[in-house]
Order: sequence, then structure tokens, then C-alpha cells
Amino acid sequence: MKKRIEHNILILMARNNLAQGQIESLQATLKENLDWEYLIDQLEKHKLLPLFLEHMVTGTVAQLPRDVINAVRLKCELGINSARLLDSECVQITKTLSANSINYAVLKGPVLAHGIYNTPRKRAYRDIDILVRDKDCEVISRCLKDTGYIQGRVVAGEDEIKPASRKGIVWCRVYMPYLFPFVQLKDGHVLTIQVHIKLFPYNRKTGREIYTIDLSDGGYLWGNLQHFSINKSDVLTLCWEYFLLHMCLDTYSDEISIQKMFFEKSGLLRAYCDIQEFICLRDHEITWSLFIELVKESKTQEPVCYVLSNLTNIYKEMSYLIETVVSKIRPNKQDFMHEFGLPWETVTDQRGKWSRPFMERLFDNSPKEDYERQSALFGDPNWAKLY
Repeated sequence: MKKRIEHNILILMARNNLAQGQIESLQATLKENLDWEYLIDQLEKHKLLPLFLEHMVTGTVAQLPRDVINAVRLKCELGINSARLLDSECVQITKTLSANSINYAVLKGPVLAHGIYNTPRKRAYRDIDILVRDKDCEVISRCLKDTGYIQGRVVAGEDEIKPASRKGIVWCRVYMPYLFPFVQLKDGHVLTIQVHIKLFPYNRKTGREIYTIDLSDGGYLWGNLQHFSINKSDVLTLCWEYFLLHMCLDTYSDEISIQKMFFEKSGLLRAYCDIQEFICLRDHEITWSLFIELVKESKTQEPVCYVLSNLTNIYKEMSYLIETVVSKIRPNKQDFMHEFGLPWETVTDQRGKWSRPFMERLFDNSPKEDYERQSALFGDPNWAKLY
């Protein structure tokens, strides 16, 4: 894919704060003859529009065409309003879980929005992901249903929830690391709660986990939860070492999964932006020796090395820190850096090979050509469609 000048803007926008030199570079680039339709489309696909809007509001991005500003505001408004509703839901749900003595850890969106970006205006999110112990699934399901949530999906173009079939609920429980989504309609917004029981999908061929992440009651994860605040309400999440591990696994899965690729999963640049911002802000709170030990114990060297190495391709300034960590977990064989397809998606355990380097793939939101040339290696990409 040919490099475009708009890509320079996307890389700069994938930051919460810009240094003076980056601001000057951005302002110079914005004076070029830009394809604004393409740029906004890419910002939306990579889920960077809220950050772009924030830079406009604060004056970092100046003198933009009025129609561009209006288009960005309109596209951001719905997501920001949904995130505000979800803020309130997250607080109420976690209070209910605590009242029922359920251990939980809020993942991803709310933690990043409030614990890293300080506001969902910069990092909107569209669902709440909560990790619970397997044995607490029935209790949390009852709690959510008692507050109006239904296991199901909202049909596109319709203002009603289609309840999940019994078969779909069981299938999701067996093959996925989370329960069938809990959904509620409120004030014209779709509120979704994703209840996780694992930090990574099962291997559907064997029924076993691919990585050895200790989620037992007496394990380090549940004994070292981290506090963060949503609108002055105390909420629990993973300790920062586990949180970083989960972000790396989630980004890796989204990027190389055939199923995610087939359905054109987007938001890749924001995922790397989240990790970069998290590390920059929490570096002094992360015990890196513990993180490295955790990676080795959980046998997650390949996905973590893959994500952190690619992170330095986007953010060159991170190399000094990340290379030190990667050097201590980097496997001897580097084939995985150029491969795609999760283990249970393959037919013969042979994975696909990327035809282009990471930075070229980053802006190609439909990398199906590589899959189609090597589709014989993989099973049906529709396997994860829920009943």
C-alpha cells in the first residue's frame, strides 16, 4: 500500500499529548492538499476521532475547514454520549457486584478512558468488559438481568433486542472467553456488558487455554487488584502488570485472528495508542521485573513481543524502554513476527505469512488478500458467529 501524507497525521493523532516539534510538524502537514474524506475515514476506522476532536478543541489542530470540524463533531457525539451513560452503568454494576461479594476487574475501555486519558471525550468506549471468576457467572448473570439487561443483540436498524437462543448462550460459554453479551436499550443508546471468564480465547480444537494465566482464587491476579476512579467512584481493575499483559493479548488477537480479519476488525492504531499512553503514564508504577516474570510464567512471550516490537515502529521514542523489556522475553525464533492466524484457526497448525511489513498493514483495514491466497491453511472464518 502506497504511503500517503494523511498517514503522518494519523500517527501524530495517536497520542494524548503532542510535543512542540510534533505540533509544528502537524500544522505544516495540515497545510498540504489533503484528502479529508480519506483522512476522516481512517481516523474513524482507527477510532481516533475523539482524540482528533480534542486536539481541535484545545487548539493543537487549527484552521481546519468548517465542514471537517462539523463532520468530526457529529461522528464523535454519539460515542461520547454512550460512554457517559456507560460510566454510570459501570459504577452501579460494580457496586452491585461488591454487594454480592463478587470479585471483579473492569477491563479496557472505562479504565483507559478515566485512568489514562482522564475523560471519555478523548477515549470513548461502547461496552463494559468485566472479568469475574468462573464460579460467579450465575450470580453476575442474575444481577445484570435484575437491572434490565438481556442476553442478546440489537438487530441492525431496529430498536429492540433479539434475545439469544439457548444454543447460542451455551455455545458462547463453551468456545469463547466470555458469556453471551448482556444488552440494554437506554435513552436511544445500546448498552453492552461483556462478562469475561478468561483473558484469552480457548483453543477450540482442544478445549484448553493457549496460555497459562493463573485465574485461581489464590492467584496473584485476584489478590492484587488496582483501584481507579470513575467520576469519584472507586472501581477495581487488574494490577498494572496484568492490565498491560491483557492489552497486549487483546491487540495481538485482534490483529492476527482470521475471524477478526474476515469481519474487518478496526481500531488497530488506537489499540497501540492505548498501550503507548498506558506505558508513558504508568511506567513508574509498573514493576517491569514482575511483568517480565508474568510473561514468562504465562508463556505469552510471542504475543507480547509481537505487540511491543510493533509499538516501537509507530512510536520511535518508546524504543529505549521497550527494547530493554523485549530483549528479556524475545524467543529465539522470530517467525511469529510475520505470521497470522490463531492456533485453533489453522487446519494443519501452519500459519499464514504476511506479504507486507507491519507499517504498511497498519493502514490497510482489509488485509484479506493475504488470507485469500492462503485460505487452504484455515478453517471457516465464520465459526465465531454467534447463534
